[in-house]
Amino acid sequence: MKTFVFAKDSYPLNFVINEDKIYLQKKIKPSDNLTEDQKWVLEHSSFICEVQISGRVSTIHAGDRYIGCSETNTLKYVSHKITKLDDGSLLTIVQKNDICEITSFYREYSEEKVIRCYSKIKNISKEEFWLEYISSFVHYGVVGFDRFDKATLSIPNNSWFMECQWKKNTFQHLGIVSPNPIKTFKAYKISNTGMWSTKNYLPMGLIQDKKYHQNTLFQVEANGSWNMEFGDFTKTVTMNLSGPSLQENGWMKKLNPNEEFETVKCAITNAKTEEEAFVNMTRYRRKIVYRKNDAITLPVIFNEYMFASWNDPSFETASLLAPAAKKAGVEYFVIDCGWHDEEPNPFYHVGKWNESKTKYPEGLIKTLDFIRSLGLKVGLWMEPEVVGYLGNAKELWTDDCYFQRNGKPLVISNRYQLDFRNPKVYNGLLNKFDEIMNKYHIDYVKFDYNIEPGVGTDYNADSFGDGLLQNNRRYHDFIDEIGRRYPDLIIESCASGGNRLDYLTLDNVNLVSTSDQTDYTLYPYIIANILTAVLPEQAGIWSYPRSTNMKEEDIDNECIAMNMINTLIGRVHLASKLYLLDEEKQLLIKEGIDCYNYLKQYRKDAVPFYPIGLANYGDKHLAFGYKNGDKAILFVYSIKDTKDIKIALKGAKNVKLLYPIKEKTNYEFNNQKLVFKPHRKLIARVFEIMY
Repeated sequence: MKTFVFAKDSYPLNFVINEDKIYLQKKIKPSDNLTEDQKWVLEHSSFICEVQISGRVSTIHAGDRYIGCSETNTLKYVSHKITKLDDGSLLTIVQKNDICEITSFYREYSEEKVIRCYSKIKNISKEEFWLEYISSFVHYGVVGFDRFDKATLSIPNNSWFMECQWKKNTFQHLGIVSPNPIKTFKAYKISNTGMWSTKNYLPMGLIQDKKYHQNTLFQVEANGSWNMEFGDFTKTVTMNLSGPSLQENGWMKKLNPNEEFETVKCAITNAKTEEEAFVNMTRYRRKIVYRKNDAITLPVIFNEYMFASWNDPSFETASLLAPAAKKAGVEYFVIDCGWHDEEPNPFYHVGKWNESKTKYPEGLIKTLDFIRSLGLKVGLWMEPEVVGYLGNAKELWTDDCYFQRNGKPLVISNRYQLDFRNPKVYNGLLNKFDEIMNKYHIDYVKFDYNIEPGVGTDYNADSFGDGLLQNNRRYHDFIDEIGRRYPDLIIESCASGGNRLDYLTLDNVNLVSTSDQTDYTLYPYIIANILTAVLPEQAGIWSYPRSTNMKEEDIDNECIAMNMINTLIGRVHLASKLYLLDEEKQLLIKEGIDCYNYLKQYRKDAVPFYPIGLANYGDKHLAFGYKNGDKAILFVYSIKDTKDIKIALKGAKNVKLLYPIKEKTNYEFNNQKLVFKPHRKLIARVFEIMY
């Protein structure tokens, strides 16, 4: 028997090679009180990859859990290799049986203290086989023994208008206990099916156990369907992370002889504190994101959609909005939905991507040139993945260009879903984008996506889920190609707000829309937690100081300030009819933009900061921010009352108010404690902390 440990400072992996088997084992101590049977089962069942192939025998009595799948128990250890890299190391483990070879990859990023894991399967037989499930990462023992009622699992719920809401439960409350000495059939599963990867949950989780100083944070990097599964096993907990499966997502993949398939990737870190775990993952995300052409300058963006043009932009709207935006300190002006079709509301007519003659009778170029004459750069909105059902879709593309089911094109929310596996689609849209760039020379593009086609397409695919996965990977390639062709272009990803907050989507775009939330008093509950999910330099956040949802008398200076503070933690997406505000309020917006520009110096290496913990929807007070070296930026909100907000800031030497400077602000700082004394409800402030 041989043993070795990999990634001991990131997420320690204890491997045991026993004859022709390799296991990822949890260390057992005498105090763990396991029976000899339990020890034997754990030591001989801690498999490193789970694989289910159609028609192959599974022998373990496990219900619908992904433990002991058909190939798992027959795989034999072949080799392992650790390769030293400049920024860490890579462990590869090879196993095989009579029909398949499995390579498991564990990539450690040493400074970030994160490992990235995935699997690759190859058909080494002479016959085809059908793959139903393969894990990206498996661990039979992610918490201490008999800690079901103490160890917790937190999952970030995500929804339209209320993203990134973390909910914590003990494993026992989730139904995972140990009434059987070995295992039960109980599986707690979090899954996503479709192309909105984060419409219900973020593909993340946090496992904590204070007794063992455990804070294990993980994410699945998938821009479509994905799975996370937890269950009991010999008094501990199993964790399986993967992309799509047959059972949950309608995914199967046929592998011919010598053909390979690679899983989605996932990332895992372990830390002594919750905040440290988020810091590690933040640094890792910064490492894998490779579209960074604006990560230092972080320009201010004005988008004329929200509470301004909505779906009906024109030269007239731009002529009113752009000067006010420039006055506020904006650098980019983005024309959103509506520039491209004749209909007053073209939401279900998209697909031609030709300028509207009715909205721009003298040509869109005239409007863009006017915006540029103010010293602003320009951007346009597109939704390239869909074609409006109410438009001339049948004239634009043939049926083989759309997702299909049972021979019929799929129509969801009055839109067809284009299939990027089809070269006509992929190349046709690249050519159309080249045409737009050559004609308009835009500096910014907002790629939106407003439907959910669900399980996928069966046209030219092994399964619904196979068609979906291939399409999603090809769309990722499409964004890659756009970025390569136009290296200075800023690319925003949007999916009805925050329905694609995953780190496959985000690894090759500049920024993402975090939400479609239209109420500035609710947005703080999203942004309070947003840095757990998205890098600050990628988190696009709306600010709409003049909302038409509000009474005119309620749009006071504190309303303006909170709107601006909402967006300062991430990327400013300023909006609404600023020109209708009085001079004092416009100056308050300009002051907010100046504060944003001041904060840029901290963004390059900023990491999350949660002095009172993560936020819950409905909290009366919020306090969060980011740190960089010996300084931190703290955002403090009083939402529902005027009680003092007391925040312990261990090690802090000084606190300074950053924004707004001229508004009434009562606070004290003594003995490493900040006390903010709000004089009204719905008030927010930004502080700079020196350590």
